[in-house]
Amino acid sequence: FDIVAPICLLIVCALIRGSRPFLPEILLLEQCPLRDSDPRVITAKRRAKSLHSPMNSELSGRFLSVSFILFWMFASTLYTMVWVRGIATGYWDWGLVMLLGLFPAAMWVVAGISVLIRLLNYLDTRIRLEGWEVELSVRAEAMRQFGEEAGLSGPRRDPPKPATTPDSQETVAAMAAAASVGQPATATADATAMGDAP
Repeated sequence: FDIVAPICLLIVCALIRGSRPFLPEILLLEQCPLRDSDPRVITAKRRAKSLHSPMNSELSGRFLSVSFILFWMFASTLYTMVWVRGIATGYWDWGLVMLLGLFPAAMWVVAGISVLIRLLNYLDTRIRLEGWEVELSVRAEAMRQFGEEAGLSGPRRDPPKPATTPDSQETVAAMAAAASVGQPATATADATAMGDAP
């Protein structure tokens, strides 16, 4: 029972945390209420569903990979501290210093890194799911202000102007003639521009 109960608790916590990883951000950053009588208010449950459901499989995969990486970071941090302590003091046993000092220190280092990773993951998910809404809003405003064509395409570019001046027509004709004769087109074009066409 001493081994089974903590392992079962760890599995339950991992399943809850893996399926809804952004509950702290929803409660603290977005400040969504847990319950509300007004149906128009976005509660934490509705917000969690809208944020987690579209990317559920990707978030679960990220949770597993980040958990694996953080486990190895914890192990490497802990054994680095044990190694430094052993080299410095010559004491390699796992005593109270290890259990009350080094073990919690390694846990806190990895916990800080995990919070940063989770925040970046939250920002990435928000940008992926809601960034396109901002783009659609900007396009709708552009269409409202500048007409239908402004919102359908990217930045508006003027089409290139056709060559209609006599000088440019002569230059094009000279380049075509030079290409058929085999002369370098740039020399012929320069000569045409100066008025010395062959």
